[in-house]
Amino acid sequence: MDLNLVGKTKDIIVDFHSLPKRGGPTSMTYDMKTKRALLTWLRGDLIEDIYMFYMNPYTSEFQEEILLLKTPIGLVVQDVQAVYDESNRQVLFLIRQNDLQSIKIFVWLIIVEFDTMKIVEKKQINTVIDLSMWMFFQI
Repeated sequence: MDLNLVGKTKDIIVDFHSLPKRGGPTSMTYDMKTKRALLTWLRGDLIEDIYMFYMNPYTSEFQEEILLLKTPIGLVVQDVQAVYDESNRQVLFLIRQNDLQSIKIFVWLIIVEFDTMKIVEKKQINTVIDLSMWMFFQI
């Protein structure tokens, strides 16, 4: 699981309650100002789609579950990474899916507003050039 802590270190919570059985966690971005955690989670029987939701780290209470990315038949989620930009309060998700033989790899870049979970942009990329064009990686 990928954990991103943003804010002052004195506000870091080190005691998270156990999470209920809802599939597998893939990323967690915790905002110390609002004391909210934005999680992504794999859910499904045969095909695991990626959902995002808020979690109160003090009570493990979940809120506002939203489908982030549907996994097509024949693909599996290989990796999910979250990069948080505190200046505009957006999270960039890098999601890698591949087929069962690991021959084809699909990479998705999804920008989500942290406070509303609104998907701002969703794009499948094929090259590093596509990745460098995103504002998160411009200097």
